[in-house]
Amino acid sequence: MRLSASQCRRGSVIIYATFATFAIVGFTALAVDWGRVQLTRSELQAAADAAARYAAAGLHNTIGGVSAARMNASAVVAQNKADGRAITFDPDQDMEVGIWNASTRTFIPSNDLYSVNAVRVTLKCDQDRQSAVPMTFLSILGQPYANVTATSIAAIDYSGVSGGAGMGRFEYYIPATSNPWLAGAPPGTVANLGNPARNPDYAGTPFIDPGNQKNPVNTLLGVGSSSSEGANTSNWAAWGDYASKKSSPITAGGISIIPGSTITFDGVNGGANNFSSTTVYDADGNTGWIIGNYKGNENGIANIKAPINCVIGVFLDDDVPPNNSYPPTLDFSTASSRNFASLKPQLRQPFFIGDGRTSTGEVQQFVVPQGATRLFLGTMDGWEWSNNVGGFNVTAHMTGRIMTVR
Repeated sequence: MRLSASQCRRGSVIIYATFATFAIVGFTALAVDWGRVQLTRSELQAAADAAARYAAAGLHNTIGGVSAARMNASAVVAQNKADGRAITFDPDQDMEVGIWNASTRTFIPSNDLYSVNAVRVTLKCDQDRQSAVPMTFLSILGQPYANVTATSIAAIDYSGVSGGAGMGRFEYYIPATSNPWLAGAPPGTVANLGNPARNPDYAGTPFIDPGNQKNPVNTLLGVGSSSSEGANTSNWAAWGDYASKKSSPITAGGISIIPGSTITFDGVNGGANNFSSTTVYDADGNTGWIIGNYKGNENGIANIKAPINCVIGVFLDDDVPPNNSYPPTLDFSTASSRNFASLKPQLRQPFFIGDGRTSTGEVQQFVVPQGATRLFLGTMDGWEWSNNVGGFNVTAHMTGRIMTVR
């Protein structure tokens, strides 16, 4: 049977239409595959950028010689997804710390925490991690999945940060006798008059710790190496006078108190007890004993609820704290209340510092309130700080300018 010309044309149209349909479907599927890969890459890159920047912010925050950079990066990655799934992240393999050379734009891995200034984070969705992006059309062509990788480098610029022990570090020693309710008070000011022990605390001449030394008592007693501690001998006499005559908290010197900026704390070593004992508590304090100041709001400083013997701080302006009004009492009675990532205390509002870390090792950030010009550091007790024993080495950090450089 012979087909007519019109029938042949109709047949050709059907064939062409069929091929065109397959082509359109193929291109559509290919576009879907390509779009899925690009979206996953964008999600990975955003997570890598955020993780690198946050890791860099905690790069020089150390406890026991271990940087918080990896904990910070892990916290950020855990909050992100790629291709609708959690991102697999091994901080030991997927993150490096090192030195960023701005002139050559190169990253050199290094484990020297006193010289590193950058973090490199690499995130992957690949077959090895069972997280490769599945393909639709390409699977027909033998490509059932696509591996996607994103890398980010963040560096810290400390050019605007000077003083202290270098790279934004300011090292202080806080005697356990430091009573925060004498912060900014004139010499002779009394705290907790009428307390059960009938032994109030008194303020004396303010002592400003310059922030470039650790425990000066250790050096005075010949304990430890002054070179390793970076002690400043010009302040020892003043410190000895302070320790013997006062229960005022130390003033954190050297560090710039800039409203809206962030200060972090770490390197918190030592221990304290609210009475003479060989048992001492770390910077988080005795969490089984929550206490407030015996007088509550006192000497212009608000009350606080916190574990006894913990490290606490308070921001002030240049004036003697007024007694006519007080900010609200902050409550750090529970583990969850102490497990914050960021805190914005008000002027004259004592706040919990502890060891400066969350339960997962993430660096806690403290935002300087408006009007603040001074930071005081002390310990928590109810009354009679004068008989407390021990103290804490604490490092405060000013984070330099963080930049995503690649």
